[in-house]
Amino acid sequence: MGEALPPTRAAGLARLAEFVPRAAAYGERRNFDEGPDGPCHVSRLSPYLRTRLIAEDEVTAAVLRVHEAATVRSFLNEVGWRTYFRGWLVRRPAVWRSYRGALAAAEAALKAGPVAERHARAIAGQSGFACLDAWCDELRRTGYLHNHARMWFASLWIYGLGLPWVLGADFFQRHLVDGDAASNTLSWRWVAGLHTPGKRYLATAANIERFTRGRLRADFPPLNAALGPPAEPLGEALPLTEPEPPDRSRRTALLLTADDLGGLDRGPLKAAYAALDAANRVPVALVALSGATRPLGTLGSTAREFLDGAAADAGARLGAAGIDATIAVDPPADALADFAREHGVTQFLCAESVPGAAADWLATAGAAWPDGRVAGLRSPWDHALWPHASRGFFAFAPALAAAGEALSRATAP
Repeated sequence: MGEALPPTRAAGLARLAEFVPRAAAYGERRNFDEGPDGPCHVSRLSPYLRTRLIAEDEVTAAVLRVHEAATVRSFLNEVGWRTYFRGWLVRRPAVWRSYRGALAAAEAALKAGPVAERHARAIAGQSGFACLDAWCDELRRTGYLHNHARMWFASLWIYGLGLPWVLGADFFQRHLVDGDAASNTLSWRWVAGLHTPGKRYLATAANIERFTRGRLRADFPPLNAALGPPAEPLGEALPLTEPEPPDRSRRTALLLTADDLGGLDRGPLKAAYAALDAANRVPVALVALSGATRPLGTLGSTAREFLDGAAADAGARLGAAGIDATIAVDPPADALADFAREHGVTQFLCAESVPGAAADWLATAGAAWPDGRVAGLRSPWDHALWPHASRGFFAFAPALAAAGEALSRATAP
């Protein structure tokens, strides 16, 4: 990724402060990918946002304290895509289940044959597409790809190599230091023509050469749209349901997942924990890093190091607040119940998880603890915007702009 990104909330806030003065120039330069060692035209806040060491509302407020909204709309929209994708997937959980089923089927098919060989060569950086192989090497080494490169990579994977998109999405999820289940899965679906039905993204050599300033060789023939997956119905977005509030009569501890390692430093977890009666606040926390391994391999080393470091940072910040944190990597389904029994806990407070590895684990862990309760807490930002994440992004954008304006007014000095 070029420069090191320390996996701490303090480092995320420092990076945000460094980027804010440059936010107005983002729209003009954001599409240029000059490589891991070249000039950086984007914020690279995404690893901190993925783990919510910092959150979208914090980033939006910091930018709007310095700039007029119109001058930074491109950047604010890019931040908003993450909120949009998360809300969209919350309202269509069947899409995540479909992805998991298709991935299991694709993995099972990788026993032999031409698809298995093409897949093995692709992830080894030996696909035959020079630019794709360069991005594969960059992803493995750094845990990061420029957003434009992610689109090109996915397009070549699907329409050039004829590989299942779910295998590419899994490869990204294992190696990206900012691998967010909603953003990653739905971005791959968008390239494949499934998120916006009928609109497939076919990369061109001219576009790649222009926006890499000729850094990468892209001498491939036109891609073949027929190699994409067949269309599938999206279904209607489900209505949002409000999370049940915490039961203040229960003995309560904190539960953090990789979806939100902000702890008590920001967000609804802080307010909800403070609102509990002191006698029911058990000063312990379980930091559960579920989904750290995948059937096709473990997390890449850079992604693994950032997640481990972010969890350690969360534990240190909780420790400074007098809360003893236990970090569990790939915890079994009964880890929640065992931790609760050990500490006399009958309820956990947890930031709400969207469909993904953490939510999958929470579902199985909750089933193994029928007498207990996990109170998922939705942030005010998500509460305001997820109701509008039912169709495309451009239908969502006016609500995003309005939320930014309201936040700017609320945080004005």
